[in-house]
Order: sequence, then structure tokens, then C-alpha cells
Amino acid sequence: MLRVWRVGIHENDEFYDLSGIHGILTWQDFMFACSMYPRDEAFLKNAEKEDWGLMNSVIL
Repeated sequence: MLRVWRVGIHENDEFYDLSGIHGILTWQDFMFACSMYPRDEAFLKNAEKEDWGLMNSVIL
């Protein structure tokens, strides 16, 4: 298992593709893991969109 601890930075698709090919499980920290963030509707919708985008690129 390889932990990708880069809050605010996501690796490119090639990194995840190569990890999958070589059987390396990656643990990607979420961008919003280490601080307090706004809770207004616009920010939350944007954060949700980004989170789903990351999950889809890593999982699928």
C-alpha cells in the first residue's frame, strides 16, 4: 500500500494506472482533510464535485 499524502494536489491518471498495473494499492488523502473550510452551499457543491471526480479517476 502506498499513501499519497498531498493535501491539495492529486496525482495524474498515469500514476494510478501504473499503480493498478503493478498491483499497488494507493491510499489517497482527500484535499479537505486537514483544516477548517467554509460551509456555504457553493463551496460544499464545489468540494463534492471535486471529491467525486477524484474518486472516479482513482476507482474506475
